[in-house]
Amino acid sequence: MPEQMIGNGIRYTEICDPKFRSCMLLLRFYMPRDAQTAPVHALLTDQLTASSAAYPGLSALSRRLDALYAADFSGRLMLCGDAAALSFSASWLDDRFALEQEDLTGEMLELVTGCLLKPNLTDGGFSEPEFRRDASSRSLIMTVSRSASSSITVRDSLMIWSSQSASSRFSVEA
Repeated sequence: MPEQMIGNGIRYTEICDPKFRSCMLLLRFYMPRDAQTAPVHALLTDQLTASSAAYPGLSALSRRLDALYAADFSGRLMLCGDAAALSFSASWLDDRFALEQEDLTGEMLELVTGCLLKPNLTDGGFSEPEFRRDASSRSLIMTVSRSASSSITVRDSLMIWSSQSASSRFSVEA
């Protein structure tokens, strides 16, 4: 199937071949990068793939992925000049091979959209334990100058990002 434009700046390509036993979904969100957004981008893919409102915590999300025949959901940051690409990938067993004919594709799409559109937020920010785990695993201790007299921490940046119009960033216009 050739690439199709399905919305404002949204392209869709599907490759179907019966010889494949798994499915893969790749989502990339391109956005401008500057001194204030760089720390947000540095941790955002980890935060969004570690939990969701439905699966609050890495262990709950991991159990769900394991129940879907060891499906995978991960994210990474790619830098493209002055832009950042938040890249998310999901892979799972094709529905044809599910032992009890489960709708694995539907369940996986629900999990991915839940993580991206309904993250595990507390008081407008990501949960403290997951944030600390991701920040320490990356050994990140950063601040970004907002002005000469004040600075904003990575956690504050994530709270700013999550309080902004996240739905407009990740909405699909048909």
